[in-house]
Amino acid sequence: VLFIIIVWLLGIVFFVGPVMILVVEPIERMVRLLGMLMKDPLGYANTKEYRHFMQEEEDFAEHSMWGKEVLDGMETKFLMNTLLRIGSLMKVGFGSAGVEIIRDNLDRD
Repeated sequence: VLFIIIVWLLGIVFFVGPVMILVVEPIERMVRLLGMLMKDPLGYANTKEYRHFMQEEEDFAEHSMWGKEVLDGMETKFLMNTLLRIGSLMKVGFGSAGVEIIRDNLDRD
């Protein structure tokens, strides 16, 4: 019984680490990016918070046990790039007048 418990605990430890790094942390970063987009849809890319966010992402890729190629191929990375493109399209499509409308609608929720 003790052997089974030890094997079970080791299995959990070895499973949780990669899940946290490959799934949970990228989703938390996406939520932070969405928060920045909600605060300032036009100027989010010029803020100190966004520059710090991008630096954290580069540091994460450098210090991870997985290579940058592996992390760039993850679906969460594709979703992050999609969010960045949506932000860019909002800048182009709505301009400064439409941003206030978007910001008001996002703040309601």
